[in-house]
Parts: sequence; C-alpha cells; structure tokens
Amino acid sequence: MSSGDSGLLPYISDGLDRLKRESQERARVEPLPTWSEHLRGAPNALLRSALFGVQRRGRRRYVKGMTIPSQRPLTMTYTGERLDQADLDILLQILHYARGKRAEEPIVFATGRLLGDIGRCNGRSDYLWIRGRLEALSACTFVVSDDRGNRIYTGPFISGAQSDREGRSAFQFNTLLRPLFENYTLIRWDDRLELKGKQLAKWLHAYFVTHALAHPLKVTTLMAWCGTDGKSLKEFRRQLRNALGTLQQRGHIQSYFIDGTDLVHVRGIPSASQAKHLMRKLSGQLPLAEPARRENAG
Repeated sequence: MSSGDSGLLPYISDGLDRLKRESQERARVEPLPTWSEHLRGAPNALLRSALFGVQRRGRRRYVKGMTIPSQRPLTMTYTGERLDQADLDILLQILHYARGKRAEEPIVFATGRLLGDIGRCNGRSDYLWIRGRLEALSACTFVVSDDRGNRIYTGPFISGAQSDREGRSAFQFNTLLRPLFENYTLIRWDDRLELKGKQLAKWLHAYFVTHALAHPLKVTTLMAWCGTDGKSLKEFRRQLRNALGTLQQRGHIQSYFIDGTDLVHVRGIPSASQAKHLMRKLSGQLPLAEPARRENAG
C-alpha cells in the first residue's frame, strides 16, 4: 500500500463509522422495515425453528430454558408457555401494525380488529383467548445466539402488552428485535390465512417460503424443527404427507416426494426476488452455497 493510500484510511474509517451510526439511528427511530399491506414480515430465525411449533389444543406446557430445535447457524433457548402457529399469526399481525412506527411510539389497536385480521371471531371467548396469548408473548423470554455463542437477542417478543375494558390493546415494540430482521421473509397473508386450522401446513408453508431453493431434509429433521408434540414418527410422516399435499393442492408448492431414505424433497414456488437470486446462481454470479439474505418475498 502506498503512502497516499494509507493516508486515506482514516477517512475511510470515519466514513464507515458514520454509516454505522446512521444505520443504528434509523433502527432506533424506525425499528422495522416496511412492506405492503398484503404481506407480513418475520425474521427467518422464527420461521426455521420450533419456536412457534405445532401444538395440540389444550393447556400449554410451560418450559424453562428449553433448547429450541432450529436450522443452523443460530441456536435458541426459550422460557415460557409453548407457542404455536396461532401465536405466530398474532405476532405477524402485531409486527405489521408496528411497521413504519417510531420506536418510542406505542402501538394501539382495537382488539376486535386484531382478531379479525388473524381470521378469528369476535366472541367473548375469543377476547379472553387473545388477551391470554398477548400476555404469553410478553411474558416469555427467548435467547438467540450465533454460531460463535454470541447472544443476538434476549427478551420477550413484545413488551407492555395490555387490554382494557373498552376493547383496545396496546404494546411497545421491543427494538432489540431489530437485528433479527437482518435476514427476514415476507409471507403472503391471504395464503397463510387460508390454511386456518392446519398447523403443520402453516409451519411448512412459512418454512419453505424462506428458501429460494430448499435442500432435501429428513422426516425426523422436519419433525424436530416443526416442534410437534406428537411422539410417533409413523403418524408424523402421515401428517406430513397430508400437509404437503394441501400446500401442493392450493398452489403454495409445485411438488414434493419422500424418497426411500426418508428424505423429503420439496419444490417451492420462488418469489420474484428469489427467482432472480437463483438465476444469478445458475449463471455463476453467486456461489452455489446459500448466502445470508436480507429479504425474501414469499
């Protein structure tokens, strides 16, 4: 390096520091990215794990420091009531309300609107149910760490969740969640809502839209990652075939098959951005290894 080049280093360093400060300030003021009305955004870490699992109806099991099965390189532990796909619906909709808001701005909405937006009714039992789920999302603690053991996030999903007698709910967005949105996916909301009551199909749909090209996975791997509370591999394999069949029938995936070694092969339907990404891979502009992505429009 020449003496002239070395003289530029302080200016380059100052410029990088300034960009970092500006990025941190934007994240503080507007903690979430923005997306269209018909989409919902979520960090891939949430969609590629058993954090929001496939749970039977009934009383939720409380766990403490539970290791959550998930796709590498991230690792997670969780304390609180076990969460399912209905809880993910609630979180996706709350994040949708929060997009474009300033970090310090409370998010206030009609509880009935939230119920309607996630495809639920507005009866008394529904209000009691949503209040309990909001409390669970704000009372839990999950820890996300990278492959070197560094903690990326520790805390609940939302803070200050509350409901009043006039049917309004409010919460404060947890700005510490922002780093998880460095790698996130956009889900078509109508596609998810039409899978109402089909928890495994919902989990599979959310998982596969996070991939431009999904690698084959063992049935046992999907069983662990989806967080099912079932014990029988034979029964899960049957449920998996039914769920994938539903996704194929409704046009959410192109095809699937389970080979003789119990590997599940799924051919998804790439979004426009994913298709462009795949074309760049095939043309040799990108390595074949899966890179980190900021966004996938599912």
